[in-house]
Amino acid sequence: MAIVEDEVIVCKLLERAFSKDYEIHIHESAEAFQQQFDASVPHVLLTDKNLPGITGIELVEKHRQVTSDFEAVLITGYADIDSVILSMDLGIFSYMRKPFEIQELKHTVANAQARLARRMQRRDALEQVQGLLEEYIQQLENTARKQPGAPDPSLTKLAQGFQSIQASIAQITAELRLGPKPE
Repeated sequence: MAIVEDEVIVCKLLERAFSKDYEIHIHESAEAFQQQFDASVPHVLLTDKNLPGITGIELVEKHRQVTSDFEAVLITGYADIDSVILSMDLGIFSYMRKPFEIQELKHTVANAQARLARRMQRRDALEQVQGLLEEYIQQLENTARKQPGAPDPSLTKLAQGFQSIQASIAQITAELRLGPKPE
């Protein structure tokens, strides 16, 4: 779990609250997070909205360009309707106002982690199905090539059906890689 917060007191509070259940990486700025955090590991990003340099919302937007394997929870003492709408547009899991109840924040982070895990499981399952379809298509094409004369139309049609399914799965898998989209 990555925490990006410029207030030392809040950092210590969050570290104490989450260190028993998560591996915590604390960063006091968006720039420090971008330079130090390993984005290849699926994670929850808990970030303050108002950071020195770029905002937490801009951080999420930039981080989505690097990886989709995360969920974001935004905390702020200065909520405004424009940033709430932008957060929704970016697929930020939750937008919480300071002061927050630690138990509520822990529940929110746990739910964000669970949603990330479900998305990763769906993507992995779809990638396995896609791999199996590739094998089946290859086997059908090899069988059709081995037949003397014109290929059996039923084999050709079956291979085309598998290719269509494979294309649909590839599209769904790509969407899961991009992360959540607003409804």
